[in-house]
Amino acid sequence: MNIHLLIHDIVYSIDILLMIFFSLFALVKAKNNIAKVILLLLYAGVTIFITSHAIGVSVEDSELSRRILMFNLVDIFLPVFGIHCILALLGKHIEYRKTITLLYVIGVGLLAFFIINPRLFLVESVPKLYFPNYYEPGPYYWVMLLFFFGVVLYMFYQMRKLYLAASIIEKNRMKYFFIALILGYTIGSIDFLLIYNIPIDPVWGFLFVPFYCIPFTYAALNFELMNINIVAKRAFIYAIVSGVIGIALIFLNYINSLIIQSSPLFPNWLTSLVLAMIGAVAVLIVWRRIRETDVLKYEFISVITHKFRTPLTWVKWSVDNLAKGVPANLKPDVEHIQRANERLIDLTNLLVNLADPSDKSYEYRLAPTEVNKLIKIVCENCNSRAKAKNIHFETMLQSKGLVSVDTNKIQFVFQTLIDNAVTYTPSGGRISIETIDDNRFVTIRVSDTGIGISKEDLGYIFTKFYRTEKAMKSDTEGMGIGLFLSKKIVGKHGGKIRVESGGEGRGTSFVVSLPLLRN
Repeated sequence: MNIHLLIHDIVYSIDILLMIFFSLFALVKAKNNIAKVILLLLYAGVTIFITSHAIGVSVEDSELSRRILMFNLVDIFLPVFGIHCILALLGKHIEYRKTITLLYVIGVGLLAFFIINPRLFLVESVPKLYFPNYYEPGPYYWVMLLFFFGVVLYMFYQMRKLYLAASIIEKNRMKYFFIALILGYTIGSIDFLLIYNIPIDPVWGFLFVPFYCIPFTYAALNFELMNINIVAKRAFIYAIVSGVIGIALIFLNYINSLIIQSSPLFPNWLTSLVLAMIGAVAVLIVWRRIRETDVLKYEFISVITHKFRTPLTWVKWSVDNLAKGVPANLKPDVEHIQRANERLIDLTNLLVNLADPSDKSYEYRLAPTEVNKLIKIVCENCNSRAKAKNIHFETMLQSKGLVSVDTNKIQFVFQTLIDNAVTYTPSGGRISIETIDDNRFVTIRVSDTGIGISKEDLGYIFTKFYRTEKAMKSDTEGMGIGLFLSKKIVGKHGGKIRVESGGEGRGTSFVVSLPLLRN
């Protein structure tokens, strides 16, 4: 038994499992855009390389080994996918489209050349170190290496330029890309040394996946999804757990095979039972970790919001007392403070309800209400901000029916939609609010001529803590929770809310439908 080869195959098998995990994680979590496609292509390329390497260096037939290792031609595209993905994530891929296109054209040309002339890339494999067969370079193998490392150096050069001109947030993101590229390509290049008979064990090349893919995934998804650390930290934890479980199962399976070969009378069911128990324990550990994370999240929200209550209540009492004797010229300012404080109290109550849905003190108290009346109140609250930005308000309130709603909560929804319209509409823009009765529902449409929403972002608008890149630049203080809560509230009333936009710079419309009370 070649123990060194066994260890080599085990650690590379773990890499394959990790790559499958990262690919599935990106497929589910990343936004649907060009960056997601390139990221998945990058991870697919890495998976192909690792798989072909692990199998190709382990087979006994030298010609079969060469044919399997020919899949390493995917190396041509790994740095190209890498730079394309980074530029797309930074929003610079359009600016560099000619360079990216040129790299792909050269890469495809090299791929076609080596497919037509495979023995110019690799000749029959030969034994090296403890491997039955290992790469034996063809006369033009160096051309692939030249292109590979040339693109890597170009990537560092361009990223350095972008880093110097980047914002603080972008610089923080790019640091993780630098870590991934430096550690990943340095460690991953170990595999190439033995190709040219430099006797360094390539087993250490397996560290390419954790040192490259973990920081790369963190930089890509942490900043791309919701700008909070929990996503990437979960990915890291689950990746490590998956790796440990994979190692344990592989070793136990191997031991099981040895026991069966050496002791035919040994009960096979025993090792199967042990494997099943390990799997069950692993599932239990992961489930408990997820549960602990959710509990901590809700406890955090609950503690914070409960701490807000007391000072907000004191502010309310103080402002109410102040309003009784304030001079006439200061009354508008006091009224603004009162309305802002009421909104904070409503938002705090909603957050408490979000953290503890079983809290009966925040149940919905429904009463027949005119939608138009609520809209008018919210418009009055936002009117001063709109005037300050020279935004034209247009209302077409045609609804005549009644709806059964919790007034404070539905008013929060309208306040959120109209506040967002004012915030994200530039000076001189227009906001229109329309209500109309339609069969069994009243439809409320809030439209603006603001920054708009890209097609890629539309599907995430009602996600908790999610904010588009343009929204973050227009309003740095937003939390990305207003629309999430609005959808929850509208749903509780049996209604629906949706968003429409023609794209960035083309304005946005939010449409709310609430069931009408029957006469």
